[in-house]
Amino acid sequence: MAATTLTTTRSRVQTRSQTRSGAQLKSVKPITEPTRRPPKNKADAGVNLPGISIAPQPIGYTAKAKKSYARKASGKDATQGASRTLRRKGRTTTKLESTSVATPLPEVNGADSVADLTHERDADRERHRRAALADVREPVTVDATCLKDLYKATVSDRRIKNFLAASSLYDYGSNTWNDIPNACQDEQELYEPFLKVTKAIIDGLGNARGIRQVVDTRKMKLFHFDDPAQFSNPGITIRAIGPSFVEPVVPEGQRREPKPIGFRNTASVFDVKREADVREVDVDQLAVYNGEIFCQQPNRLFCRSLLLTETHVRLLHCDRSGAYKTRSLNIHEDPSTFVRLVLGLSSPSEAILGFDTSVQWTVKNGKRVSGSITTLNALGKRIKYQLNMAKHVIVTGVVRGRGTVCWHAKDKDGKSILLKDSWRTDGQKPEHTFLERAKGLVGVAQMIAFEDNRAETKLFRPASFDFTIAGFDNRTMCRVTMPCYGLAVHEFTSQAQAIAALRDAIQGHLTLLKVGLLHQDVSIDNILLGEDAAPAGFRGILIDLEMAVHVTGPAARIIDKHHQAGTRLYQSVSVVDARSHLPRDYIDDLESFFYVLCHLLYGFEGVNVQFPDAFGPDSVLGEWERRTPRMASYRKEIYITMEGPAYRAPPPFWSVACINLCDKYRKFLAPLIDAKGHIRRKHPSLITREELQEIYSGVDNHYADVLAMFDTALVELSKPGGSDPRPAPPAQRTPESSVNSYISTSGSSSTSPPLKRPLGHLEELDTPSAKRQRLNFNDLNAHDGSSSHSD
Repeated sequence: MAATTLTTTRSRVQTRSQTRSGAQLKSVKPITEPTRRPPKNKADAGVNLPGISIAPQPIGYTAKAKKSYARKASGKDATQGASRTLRRKGRTTTKLESTSVATPLPEVNGADSVADLTHERDADRERHRRAALADVREPVTVDATCLKDLYKATVSDRRIKNFLAASSLYDYGSNTWNDIPNACQDEQELYEPFLKVTKAIIDGLGNARGIRQVVDTRKMKLFHFDDPAQFSNPGITIRAIGPSFVEPVVPEGQRREPKPIGFRNTASVFDVKREADVREVDVDQLAVYNGEIFCQQPNRLFCRSLLLTETHVRLLHCDRSGAYKTRSLNIHEDPSTFVRLVLGLSSPSEAILGFDTSVQWTVKNGKRVSGSITTLNALGKRIKYQLNMAKHVIVTGVVRGRGTVCWHAKDKDGKSILLKDSWRTDGQKPEHTFLERAKGLVGVAQMIAFEDNRAETKLFRPASFDFTIAGFDNRTMCRVTMPCYGLAVHEFTSQAQAIAALRDAIQGHLTLLKVGLLHQDVSIDNILLGEDAAPAGFRGILIDLEMAVHVTGPAARIIDKHHQAGTRLYQSVSVVDARSHLPRDYIDDLESFFYVLCHLLYGFEGVNVQFPDAFGPDSVLGEWERRTPRMASYRKEIYITMEGPAYRAPPPFWSVACINLCDKYRKFLAPLIDAKGHIRRKHPSLITREELQEIYSGVDNHYADVLAMFDTALVELSKPGGSDPRPAPPAQRTPESSVNSYISTSGSSSTSPPLKRPLGHLEELDTPSAKRQRLNFNDLNAHDGSSSHSD
């Protein structure tokens, strides 16, 4: 996402589960620290929404919940449910802090109740694990010898040996850790020994000075970022105090516990298993913890966790290129490496832990009270900006991918600016090259300065790592400084404002095309309301040029099916179609603008009021997003090319002028999509340049026609009563036989529970702007549970 001030909670735009949230987020006075997406319904979470106080509910105590978890734990639901429900962070957010504090697991009486609860927890754990693996992709396994060099400079072998001998922790005669049993009947027998050993190592060699604490969290709830009803209870957690760590906020009505712990003040996590029971999934479980740490600590560059047994240790590492895990290393035969791993993963140095230390906060009583960010100015000189603690941080809710984080700050004159961090693959051009070309263009985000090559993921990998492994893409971190603009278009305060912003963004898209740039990532979050730094009179700004490409005409390169830019909901019929080999062109982006308009019309039933069933299984938006790519492509084509609305009409909140605009836009696109459809279904060798050029010959008229439609709608909206809600129409549906005659309905998810928006379906690695969370700095300022947490 590019320059944006988005001063309220994360994009309120509904997508799948976001539309399902029973509470509607509203603009309120900004507070500080991270916020996140609203729950699926009010009963789901212990979150605090504006004017709403919701108590957290235990998971899985009802028969309905048990059946749901059992279904999700098996077969197709287990895989898809995980990737759709857990690791994707959507555009709306609720209060992260209000459910971040670790709380004890509930006591359950009765053998049947315990068995049921255990089954549900296991099913829930499996879904989280699948989702985390879908996020980072299957971790690459590397030889354990790399662990010997990982923290080599931390402490010398001689110092380690002297310490172990003096502390009686290790017997060099028998090469064994004295307190760790060689074999045990229950993994619980291992926790006390490992707690003792790790605490002794950190206290004796770690120079932690009390800012690192070893905590037994087996019976604690560490709540998740994207769903306040979800939590993990890792075995051993290293609680941290420092510039990058803050305490979780106490849920409404609850007392603050001494030294509270959550993923936001976790340095790293150690899980403990019995050697005879350990499986590969136990190592993969660490990806869940790493993912939560990434999401809740926005200046993380990488994260590592350990799996411990009586005899071995394994490490799992996550960064923006994915994950790797090591094979087993014997902790008795190599005590020095084990000691260094403990010290490295609990280091008082935040750089060693994996943090970007150019972002610094002042933390008092577990709360951030101020902060700064250091970068380069337009002259290439290093400069420090003060973070704007009253505005939100915007983060990507997944680990692998672009990892976009946007920081709000102020320059020396007090003007609001935005600094955007993102990670590009080696084959991708830096966004700052496109922003440089877009300088001076009205309706497009502008750039003040940039700092490239800040970090590379290949440098976080072992020296012996095989970079030719399929799926590994080195990613380079870049920071761009830009002016701040207004809120995202879905934060509109009137119909006219939304339509005007969308119209001007289309105008901005045309100016980009005229200088040889095709945007390729049009979405509802990449169109901002033209406020603050926007040129006078311009009502919408097109942002986020990360996925842009240079073009010499109206068409871009041939579509790469392994790297389809954009967000599924807004992708064109041609781009979504897995069989298409057509060049990506400006018509695809004009079609994406149409889907943004549809998202506004079908996704909202009022200002700041999301339509609760906008992404239901039979809804327009749900059909476009929940089906397979090929099915979604067909459904979109049906909607645009069939006469009359293919599904139910938008909520009556929208005026006749807006409905007419949508219908005119649809009819404008229909012949273009039909023409491209005939070409798209040909064999690539039979597609001629002349066929495409015939379509592109109307480029100027195409933009003129679309802009004229919006201008007409704005005139109608300006008339007295022009924005009045239209009468509620009767339910309208295309006869099922008509739809079935065109496309099979296989793959429908009508029996699935409400789902959240998948992050571009996770296999699409780059996370577009629409999938970012808004983190608010000050939510953690209310620790006594008496304040009303509102976003």
